[in-house]
This record gives sequence, C-alpha cells and structure tokens, in this order.
Amino acid sequence: MSRVSVRIRELAIRATGYHNPMKRWMRISLIVIATVLGLIFASGVVIRSLVKGSLKDWFIASLEARTGTKVTIARADFDLLRWFIFRPAVTLHDVSMSNPAGFPSGTLLQAKIVTARVALLPLFRRRVQVESMAANQANIIVEADDHGHTNLEVFLRRVSGRRVPASKTAGAANGPSPPPKKEAAFAIDDLRVTSGTLTYRGTKDVYLSDIGVHLRGLCKDQPCQLEASAKLLGGKVSSLKVDGRIGPFAPDSLPLNGKMLLTLALSELPAELRRERFGAVLAAPGDKARVIVESSIKGDVYQTVGGPAKLTLASILIGGHPDRLMPLSGEAPGTITTTTLMTNPEFKIEIPDANLQLGTGHWKGSANFRLLGKAIGGDARGAIRDVEINQFLSTFTAVRGKIYGLLAMPSSTLRFAGANGEEITASFAGDAKLSVTEGRLSMLDFAATLRKVLGRASDSTEGTPGNTAFSTLTADLTIAAKTINVANLLMEGSSIRLTGSGVIHFDHTIEFDVVARVDSGALSKIAKIGPLHLPSISADVPLTITGTLESPKVRPKFGKLAKGAAQGTFRVE
Repeated sequence: MSRVSVRIRELAIRATGYHNPMKRWMRISLIVIATVLGLIFASGVVIRSLVKGSLKDWFIASLEARTGTKVTIARADFDLLRWFIFRPAVTLHDVSMSNPAGFPSGTLLQAKIVTARVALLPLFRRRVQVESMAANQANIIVEADDHGHTNLEVFLRRVSGRRVPASKTAGAANGPSPPPKKEAAFAIDDLRVTSGTLTYRGTKDVYLSDIGVHLRGLCKDQPCQLEASAKLLGGKVSSLKVDGRIGPFAPDSLPLNGKMLLTLALSELPAELRRERFGAVLAAPGDKARVIVESSIKGDVYQTVGGPAKLTLASILIGGHPDRLMPLSGEAPGTITTTTLMTNPEFKIEIPDANLQLGTGHWKGSANFRLLGKAIGGDARGAIRDVEINQFLSTFTAVRGKIYGLLAMPSSTLRFAGANGEEITASFAGDAKLSVTEGRLSMLDFAATLRKVLGRASDSTEGTPGNTAFSTLTADLTIAAKTINVANLLMEGSSIRLTGSGVIHFDHTIEFDVVARVDSGALSKIAKIGPLHLPSISADVPLTITGTLESPKVRPKFGKLAKGAAQGTFRVE
C-alpha cells in the first residue's frame, strides 16, 4: 500500500472517530440529549398552547362546576423551565371567583397570581390534576345572606362535595355555568396562601391582612396539617396564629384540633372604634397594652370549637382621660369557645379564677364575656381591695375629684350587654358592698354647710365647697337603669357621723335622705346663730341632699327637727 493510501485511511479514521470509541459515544449521547430536549421543548410548546387555549377553558369550567361560582382567569402560562425537570407548573394571572348563588353580585375571592404544579401523565390525556397550589395576594370578601350563612361557608360546603339546597341559592343572577362532563382532579397535596387579606363586608372591625396559610395533604379522607397566621386591625403587632390539623373536609363537618395564639395591641384599635365599642374605658390604652389569649382548640368549625386557655393582660391603661388612667395587668386561666364560626360566630371566654392588678390594688374573682357580631356581653363577680377610690371612679365614670380614700369591695357583681359604649353603659346592673377608709369628701364642707342651713348667716341651701374628712365610709350599692342606689350609708369622722340612703344617677344628679350627727364642738359654733337653739351635746340633724355631685344642695327637714325639739333634742325660739 502506498504512503498516500495509508495517509488517506488515517484521515478517514480520524474523521469518523473509529480510532476513539469514547468520542463516538459522546457524540451519540449529545445527539440523543439534543433530540430529547427538542422533543421536550416541542411538547412543552404544544402543552403551553393548550394551557392558554382549550385546557384553560376546560379548567375554568371544571372549577366552576366544583365550586359553584363563576371563575375568571385573565391569563394562563405554562412554565417551560419546570417542564424540563418534569415538574410541570401552570401560572394563572388575575384569578377571581364570584359569590355563590344566593348572594349579591360580587367577588368572593381574588388572587393576583396562582401557581399550580400539575401531574405529568394526565397532561398528555388533556387533564389537569393539581398536586400543589400557591396563591399570592389573595383577597377574600366575606358577607352573609338573609339566612345568616356566609358566602365562604357555602363555598367550602360546595367544594366538600355537597350542593347547597335551592332555598339557599335561589335567585342569584351570577350562578355558575352548567358543569362539564368531567371535573378537574383536586388531589392537592400542598396549598399555600401568601400576602392575603380578608374583609367582612359591612363590619369595619373585622379585617385580616398579611394572611399566610399552609395546608399539607389537603382534600384527602384524613386530616391535613394546618399552619395559618394573619395580622389583625391593620397593625404590626396584633396577630392570630393557628397550628394543628384540620379535616377531613365534609359538607357538614370540618374538624379542627390545634393551638391558637391571639395577640391584640389595643393601641392599634382605631380611636373611633374604641369609643364606639367600649366608651371611654379605652381612651388611651398605651402603646404597650396587650391582650394575649393562648388556647388549645378542638372541635368542629361548623359547630363548636374550644378548649382551655390562658388570658394575659399586659400594661393596659384604662380610663376616659389621658391624665387619669389606671393600670390593669395579670394572667388568668380559663376556657374559650367559638360556635358556628362559619355562619354567625359567637365567642365566649370564661375565667373562673383571676387575680389581676387594678391600679394600686387587686381584683380577684370570676368573669364571663360573650361576643356575637357587634354585641358584647358579660358578667363579673369578685372582690376589690386597696384601690384608690377617686382613681377607680374616674376610670369607669365621669365622677372625678369628689371622694378620696382607699376602696375595698368585699363582694360585687356586674352585668352588661350592648353593641356600643352607650348601650353597654345603659345596661350596667349589679350590686356591691363598699368600704372606704381614711378618706375625704371634696364636694362640700359639711360643718360649713350646716352653719348655712341652720344659722342666721345665710338661708342659702347651696353646699359650701370644701372637704369633709372621714375615717370610714360603708354602703350597699345596687346598679340598674343608669342609677346607683345607695343603702345603709354610714360615714364616720372625728366631728361628724352621717347615715342614710339615696340615689346617684349616671347624669350626676343626686337625691339623698341623711341624718348628720354633729358633736358638741361643731354644734357650739352654730347653736346661737340660728333660729334653733341646739344643746351643747351631740345631736342628729335630718337633711336632704339634692342637686348634682358638682353642686350639691342641702336642706334641713324642718318637720323632723320640730319633732326632735318636742322630744327635747332641739329648742326652737
């Protein structure tokens, strides 16, 4: 063989790679990979066109049939990058679901972006089987129908597999389209909602933002794992967290078992809402004021959910004026119960034994609170000790600077109910035994007032401004119909002893019948300047006290004075 032939053969072998098997298989592998990637890309383009077209329409019809709502999707995209790793995903833009039938035309749910990871093989059979779904910037608008059912409740029951009775759905103009022959498969293993909001139409104090929900193992015949959180009141601190297990989802049952943490920063409640719902009690609760409820909850969301709880009140300032506030704090065990959460929710908190710091003293007792819609009700029983009475009265009433001393209530009860502060105040009812020690009345000077009403210096019945010191004041109180009835009143001091009964109205008007026993020292100052000659010994002076707490009027009961004189107690000129 010539040298030229040998050289040509070597070049041919080098060109075909026969001399190097590794290079040959590498080239074959590259060709196969390129072919496969090309097929994947081509199939992805085909599926993408289907998703944007017929599959999108079919998917919408399936959702409408399953949810009983009108569904709109602005745009649907197929993620080609995920398709290359055989994790096909569909992205839906500007998704909205209308209200179920039976509710006013409107939207139940809106979501900016919904990403769904779908099963691979069903796609080739023109079916969409959702494995996981994530919704971003979802907004839920909850409203109730004439029967008290919410659109969210009807939606969940429909998704759970039962069609809502016609009586609850008739009359809607935005009912769903007729269901397709086949419904989409919703075996969702993982569902996430991020940056969501929830508003209750018509109720300005129910608003949840920054909602995060994670459900694992959803829509199976067993409970799924739930992690949920939300910000409340549009604030940064107020929040709700729930961790546990929920399901299985059924038309008439939704079991829930987990733990709940509710944190309320009272300063994040709008001032207008605080005034409307609580009157003047929470005028300036403080930036650090917190109400925290920790609870283990168990039950059925459609019926009753509840469990043991711990209530924590921290750094709360109560009172109607920023300059006259009383601190309230402490912890108390109790139970929390919620009924018909999805329809017309009612919340109850029962506290059987609490010991809370109230101002400089303490309140020890039990309490129950109920919240149904806007209506708040409750009752409390207990005892108060070592509280400054002026601080106490200026916190819960408009009475300020009229009486000072150390307050104790060995027993007390209070009931209230209403939808706003005014109704709650008007509903106050209860009773108490009151004791004040080492105090003073600052509404009038009794000795100077007696000189006015019994002496010749003046016939005025206006109480003389000033102070009346006392060592002990006791009374039995009954509250009803915006009135405080005072019985068994006894006030004792170094120079005067007062007994009697009367009424204090919430508008500050007063009506009292009292008997003032004045000692000989006080009597000696008025015995010879009035129309009555009083002996230089202690004497009982019957009086009526009327007017207002700010401007009391004092009058002697002359009929009783004359009777006393006939018996030798008084001598009349």
